[in-house]
Amino acid sequence: MKILPDSFSSYAADIDGLIIEITIFVVAWFVVSTAALFYGIFTSLKTEGGKAKYIPGIGWEQTKWILIPLILVVACDMYIDIITTKVWTKVEFMTDDQKAKSVPVKVTGQQFEWSFQYAGADGKLGTTDDFDGDYGKPLILPVNKVSELNLSSVDMLHNFFVREFRFKQDVIPGRVIVRWVEATQISGKNYELICAEICGSNHGSMRGEVKVVSPEDYAEFLANPAAFYEGIADIKPPQYTSRFPDEEGS
Repeated sequence: MKILPDSFSSYAADIDGLIIEITIFVVAWFVVSTAALFYGIFTSLKTEGGKAKYIPGIGWEQTKWILIPLILVVACDMYIDIITTKVWTKVEFMTDDQKAKSVPVKVTGQQFEWSFQYAGADGKLGTTDDFDGDYGKPLILPVNKVSELNLSSVDMLHNFFVREFRFKQDVIPGRVIVRWVEATQISGKNYELICAEICGSNHGSMRGEVKVVSPEDYAEFLANPAAFYEGIADIKPPQYTSRFPDEEGS
Protein backbone atom coordinates (compact mmCIF):
# COMPACT_ATOMS: atom_id res chain seq x y z
CA MET A 1 0.00 0.00 0.00
CA LYS A 2 1.36 3.39 -1.01
CA ILE A 3 1.42 5.93 1.79
CA LEU A 4 3.05 8.83 -0.03
CA PRO A 5 2.51 10.03 -3.61
CA ASP A 6 4.91 9.20 -6.44
CA SER A 7 8.26 10.95 -6.25
CA PHE A 8 10.51 11.91 -9.15
CA SER A 9 13.41 14.01 -7.88
CA SER A 10 16.87 13.14 -6.57
CA TYR A 11 16.10 14.19 -2.99
CA ALA A 12 12.45 13.14 -2.79
CA ALA A 13 13.35 9.80 -1.18
CA ASP A 14 15.31 11.62 1.55
CA ILE A 15 12.31 13.81 2.38
CA ASP A 16 9.94 10.83 2.34
CA GLY A 17 12.26 8.90 4.63
CA LEU A 18 12.32 11.82 7.03
CA ILE A 19 8.52 12.00 7.07
CA ILE A 20 8.23 8.27 7.76
CA GLU A 21 10.86 8.26 10.54
CA ILE A 22 9.26 11.20 12.36
CA THR A 23 5.82 9.59 11.99
CA ILE A 24 7.14 6.35 13.52
CA PHE A 25 8.58 8.26 16.51
CA VAL A 26 5.35 10.20 17.05
CA VAL A 27 3.12 7.11 16.81
CA ALA A 28 5.41 5.09 19.09
CA TRP A 29 5.45 7.76 21.80
CA PHE A 30 1.69 8.24 21.48
CA VAL A 31 1.11 4.51 22.06
CA VAL A 32 3.53 4.40 25.01
CA SER A 33 2.16 7.53 26.71
CA THR A 34 -1.47 6.48 26.17
CA ALA A 35 -0.75 2.99 27.54
CA ALA A 36 0.94 4.51 30.62
CA LEU A 37 -2.02 6.84 31.15
CA PHE A 38 -4.61 4.06 31.05
CA TYR A 39 -2.39 1.80 33.17
CA GLY A 40 -2.30 4.50 35.84
CA ILE A 41 -6.05 5.00 35.62
CA PHE A 42 -7.05 1.35 35.96
CA THR A 43 -4.46 0.44 38.60
CA SER A 44 -5.36 3.40 40.78
CA LEU A 45 -9.12 3.03 40.91
CA LYS A 46 -10.71 3.86 44.22
CA THR A 47 -11.17 0.81 46.47
CA GLU A 48 -13.50 0.58 49.42
CA GLY A 49 -11.65 1.67 52.54
CA GLY A 50 -8.59 2.66 50.53
CA LYS A 51 -6.64 5.79 51.38
CA ALA A 52 -4.98 8.22 49.02
CA LYS A 53 -1.19 8.20 49.02
CA TYR A 54 0.88 11.30 49.46
CA ILE A 55 3.80 11.20 47.04
CA PRO A 56 6.39 13.92 47.72
CA GLY A 57 8.17 13.32 44.41
CA ILE A 58 11.55 12.96 46.11
CA GLY A 59 13.89 10.07 45.46
CA TRP A 60 14.61 7.87 42.49
CA GLU A 61 11.45 5.76 42.79
CA GLN A 62 9.33 8.82 41.97
CA THR A 63 11.62 10.96 39.82
CA LYS A 64 12.53 8.09 37.48
CA TRP A 65 9.05 8.36 35.94
CA ILE A 66 9.94 11.89 34.91
CA LEU A 67 13.67 11.68 34.20
CA ILE A 68 13.75 8.49 32.12
CA PRO A 69 10.99 9.60 29.67
CA LEU A 70 12.60 13.06 29.53
CA ILE A 71 15.98 11.61 28.58
CA LEU A 72 14.42 9.34 25.96
CA VAL A 73 12.37 12.15 24.41
CA VAL A 74 15.39 14.49 24.28
CA ALA A 75 17.50 11.72 22.70
CA CYS A 76 14.82 11.12 20.06
CA ASP A 77 14.56 14.86 19.42
CA MET A 78 18.33 15.16 18.97
CA TYR A 79 18.29 12.24 16.53
CA ILE A 80 15.49 13.89 14.54
CA ASP A 81 17.44 17.18 14.52
CA ILE A 82 20.50 15.38 13.12
CA ILE A 83 18.68 13.59 10.29
CA THR A 84 16.62 16.70 9.51
CA THR A 85 19.73 18.87 9.24
CA LYS A 86 21.34 16.33 6.90
CA VAL A 87 18.32 16.33 4.56
CA TRP A 88 17.83 20.11 4.82
CA THR A 89 21.46 20.74 3.88
CA LYS A 90 21.15 18.50 0.82
CA VAL A 91 17.94 20.18 -0.33
CA GLU A 92 18.98 23.74 0.49
CA PHE A 93 22.45 23.94 -1.03
CA MET A 94 23.96 22.89 -4.35
CA THR A 95 27.46 21.47 -4.41
CA ASP A 96 30.07 23.27 -6.51
CA ASP A 97 29.84 20.49 -9.10
CA GLN A 98 26.04 20.75 -9.26
CA LYS A 99 26.27 24.53 -9.59
CA ALA A 100 28.75 24.30 -12.47
CA LYS A 101 26.59 21.83 -14.42
CA SER A 102 23.15 23.27 -13.55
CA VAL A 103 20.55 24.61 -15.95
CA PRO A 104 19.31 28.04 -14.75
CA VAL A 105 15.65 29.02 -15.09
CA LYS A 106 13.95 32.17 -13.84
CA VAL A 107 10.52 31.57 -12.28
CA THR A 108 8.24 34.52 -11.56
CA GLY A 109 4.97 34.40 -9.65
CA GLN A 110 2.22 36.99 -9.89
CA GLN A 111 -1.53 37.06 -9.46
CA PHE A 112 -2.52 34.54 -10.73
CA GLU A 113 0.02 32.86 -12.99
CA TRP A 114 3.56 31.58 -13.29
CA SER A 115 5.99 32.75 -15.96
CA PHE A 116 9.38 31.31 -16.93
CA GLN A 117 12.54 32.65 -18.51
CA TYR A 118 15.24 30.34 -19.84
CA ALA A 119 18.97 30.81 -20.33
CA GLY A 120 20.05 30.50 -23.94
CA ALA A 121 23.08 28.76 -25.42
CA ASP A 122 25.51 30.43 -22.99
CA GLY A 123 23.76 28.77 -20.03
CA LYS A 124 23.50 32.04 -18.10
CA LEU A 125 20.54 34.18 -17.10
CA GLY A 126 20.64 37.93 -17.64
CA THR A 127 22.28 37.80 -21.06
CA THR A 128 21.00 38.68 -24.52
CA ASP A 129 20.10 35.12 -25.53
CA ASP A 130 17.63 34.58 -22.70
CA PHE A 131 14.06 33.92 -23.84
CA ASP A 132 10.64 33.84 -22.20
CA GLY A 133 8.49 30.75 -22.11
CA ASP A 134 5.19 30.92 -23.99
CA TYR A 135 2.13 31.89 -21.99
CA GLY A 136 0.01 28.88 -21.05
CA LYS A 137 2.83 26.40 -21.64
CA PRO A 138 4.52 24.22 -18.99
CA LEU A 139 7.89 24.75 -17.36
CA ILE A 140 10.40 22.67 -19.35
CA LEU A 141 13.16 20.90 -17.39
CA PRO A 142 15.74 18.28 -18.45
CA VAL A 143 15.80 14.86 -16.78
CA ASN A 144 18.75 13.76 -14.60
CA LYS A 145 20.25 17.23 -14.63
CA VAL A 146 20.23 19.86 -11.90
CA SER A 147 17.88 22.75 -12.65
CA GLU A 148 18.66 25.97 -10.79
CA LEU A 149 15.36 27.75 -10.13
CA ASN A 150 15.62 31.50 -9.51
CA LEU A 151 12.31 32.28 -7.81
CA SER A 152 10.81 35.74 -7.40
CA SER A 153 7.43 37.49 -7.16
CA VAL A 154 6.26 40.79 -8.60
CA ASP A 155 3.34 41.46 -6.27
CA MET A 156 2.87 39.35 -3.15
CA LEU A 157 3.79 36.13 -1.38
CA HIS A 158 3.32 32.98 -3.45
CA ASN A 159 4.52 29.41 -3.03
CA PHE A 160 6.01 27.20 -5.75
CA PHE A 161 4.92 23.61 -5.10
CA VAL A 162 5.44 20.48 -7.21
CA ARG A 163 4.31 17.45 -5.23
CA GLU A 164 6.21 14.80 -7.20
CA PHE A 165 9.49 16.67 -6.70
CA ARG A 166 8.81 17.26 -2.97
CA PHE A 167 9.65 20.85 -3.84
CA LYS A 168 7.88 23.62 -1.94
CA GLN A 169 9.30 27.12 -1.65
CA ASP A 170 7.88 30.54 -0.76
CA VAL A 171 8.28 33.12 -3.50
CA ILE A 172 8.75 36.58 -2.00
CA PRO A 173 8.55 40.07 -3.59
CA GLY A 174 11.86 41.90 -3.67
CA ARG A 175 13.95 38.73 -3.34
CA VAL A 176 15.41 36.15 -5.68
CA ILE A 177 15.50 32.78 -3.95
CA VAL A 178 17.74 30.21 -5.61
CA ARG A 179 16.78 26.56 -5.19
CA TRP A 180 17.53 23.43 -7.17
CA VAL A 181 15.78 20.28 -8.28
CA GLU A 182 16.91 17.28 -10.31
CA ALA A 183 14.03 15.48 -11.98
CA THR A 184 14.64 11.74 -12.29
CA GLN A 185 11.91 10.66 -14.70
CA ILE A 186 10.65 11.95 -18.03
CA SER A 187 7.04 12.97 -17.55
CA GLY A 188 4.51 11.06 -19.59
CA LYS A 189 1.87 13.24 -17.97
CA ASN A 190 3.03 16.69 -16.90
CA TYR A 191 3.52 17.31 -13.19
CA GLU A 192 1.16 19.82 -11.60
CA LEU A 193 2.59 23.11 -10.36
CA ILE A 194 0.43 25.04 -7.91
CA CYS A 195 0.66 28.08 -5.68
CA ALA A 196 0.47 26.75 -2.12
CA GLU A 197 0.05 30.16 -0.48
CA ILE A 198 -3.28 32.01 -0.48
CA CYS A 199 -2.67 35.01 -2.73
CA GLY A 200 -6.07 36.46 -3.53
CA SER A 201 -9.54 35.70 -4.84
CA ASN A 202 -8.31 33.53 -7.75
CA HIS A 203 -5.60 31.75 -5.78
CA GLY A 204 -7.05 28.36 -6.73
CA SER A 205 -6.56 29.08 -10.43
CA MET A 206 -2.84 29.87 -10.07
CA ARG A 207 -1.69 26.61 -11.56
CA GLY A 208 0.88 25.49 -14.06
CA GLU A 209 2.61 22.34 -15.19
CA VAL A 210 6.15 20.98 -15.37
CA LYS A 211 7.25 18.90 -18.34
CA VAL A 212 10.43 16.86 -17.90
CA VAL A 213 12.19 15.95 -21.15
CA SER A 214 15.34 14.17 -22.23
CA PRO A 215 18.60 16.16 -22.49
CA GLU A 216 18.36 15.89 -26.29
CA ASP A 217 14.83 17.29 -26.31
CA TYR A 218 15.87 20.06 -23.94
CA ALA A 219 18.71 21.04 -26.27
CA GLU A 220 16.20 21.08 -29.12
CA PHE A 221 13.91 23.27 -27.02
CA LEU A 222 16.69 25.79 -26.35
CA ALA A 223 17.64 25.85 -30.03
CA ASN A 224 14.10 26.40 -31.33
CA PRO A 225 11.55 27.02 -28.58
CA ALA A 226 8.77 28.12 -30.97
CA ALA A 227 8.88 24.83 -32.87
CA PHE A 228 9.11 22.83 -29.64
CA TYR A 229 6.07 24.56 -28.17
CA GLU A 230 3.97 23.67 -31.23
CA GLY A 231 3.91 20.07 -30.08
CA ILE A 232 2.82 20.90 -26.52
CA ALA A 233 -0.81 21.46 -25.59
CA ASP A 234 -1.80 24.57 -23.66
CA ILE A 235 -2.48 24.20 -19.96
CA LYS A 236 -6.20 24.13 -19.31
CA PRO A 237 -7.25 26.43 -16.46
CA PRO A 238 -9.45 24.92 -13.73
CA GLN A 239 -13.19 25.45 -14.09
CA TYR A 240 -15.16 26.80 -11.15
CA THR A 241 -18.82 27.44 -10.53
CA SER A 242 -19.53 30.52 -8.43
CA ARG A 243 -22.04 30.50 -5.61
CA PHE A 244 -23.16 33.93 -6.79
CA PRO A 245 -25.21 33.99 -10.02
CA ASP A 246 -23.96 37.43 -11.08
CA GLU A 247 -20.38 36.13 -11.06
CA GLU A 248 -21.01 33.22 -13.43
CA GLY A 249 -18.65 33.35 -16.36
CA SER A 250 -16.66 36.27 -14.93
